[in-house]
Amino acid sequence: MDAIQLCYEMGKGTAYTDATQNSFFAKTTVQAVDMNILLIAGILFIVVISNINKGLVFVWKNITLFRWIAYLLGGHAVVSTVINYMSKQASVTFEGNPFDYQALIAAVFVLVIAEIFAIGLRMKEEQDLTV
Repeated sequence: MDAIQLCYEMGKGTAYTDATQNSFFAKTTVQAVDMNILLIAGILFIVVISNINKGLVFVWKNITLFRWIAYLLGGHAVVSTVINYMSKQASVTFEGNPFDYQALIAAVFVLVIAEIFAIGLRMKEEQDLTV
């Protein structure tokens, strides 16, 4: 906390304007939201792995968790795009598209995994009813 106060005091009289400070706070806030999204997705993934290690593979809880992970990764793609766009506005030399395709592909992949688990669970339930 002292270091933050010292940095603020050192930069207070420089050429930075209020707009630059507001941009810094906005970018930092968006990055904090992004990190929290990834943290929650990581915790949910650990819960899924824990369930699988307990032998609970094809259960509706895992499917719900996989879907939430996919939604969070989709949210990460959007927030990451906002971060890249804000960086593009700050930098003149930015090349390329600011959209984060890797995060979107990861979200779609996890959603496909969730649907595969759902199909497997439905098949398991049908087999249990048959026997």
